[in-house]
Amino acid sequence: MARQINYEKLDAVKYSTMKLIAENGSQGATISEVAKHAGVSAGYLYTHFESKDALVDQLITDIYGEILKKLIVIGKQEGTIKDKLATFIRSFMRLADEDPVRARFLISLAHDERFLKEFILEDPHGVFEIAEKVLVMGKTEGFFREDLIVQELLLIMLNLPISCMYYGFMVGPTEIKADMSNRIVTLCLSALR
Repeated sequence: MARQINYEKLDAVKYSTMKLIAENGSQGATISEVAKHAGVSAGYLYTHFESKDALVDQLITDIYGEILKKLIVIGKQEGTIKDKLATFIRSFMRLADEDPVRARFLISLAHDERFLKEFILEDPHGVFEIAEKVLVMGKTEGFFREDLIVQELLLIMLNLPISCMYYGFMVGPTEIKADMSNRIVTLCLSALR
């Protein structure tokens, strides 16, 4: 008989992992610490994930999936590439207010060498393919400068908003005000022109 999966426990494990990594870095989130924080046994974790790296990989895959879903939804909306990119950037800024733990985890990933090597350079999720399509759309509409390349587009559209979230967490209240969000959108879009 197949074992029933307790999704509430798995969600608690994932949330605890994100929280511990966001607070202490990847090394500060051991399997035993995650288990303790999630209220499960380490053995329970090992029945679902072969290692901490496998757990983190699943979290990264989940986050990529969320980002790609946002991109697909935004891509299907009416409007110019400028409007669509502004919507995408604002979704990052809202994340800081709506789910600070997930936002801080995303910030820690953006500064994690292993993540950058495995998930950006090897690109198992097709981020560069999507960015290439966005680049073509932006150049076709005349919004992007002609010498813009995919790596710059990703840096501006992902790293700059993530860095702004980090800055917001470090210097002030976690709430990203609408005016600050608009300034970040303007900054990012200006860098693409």
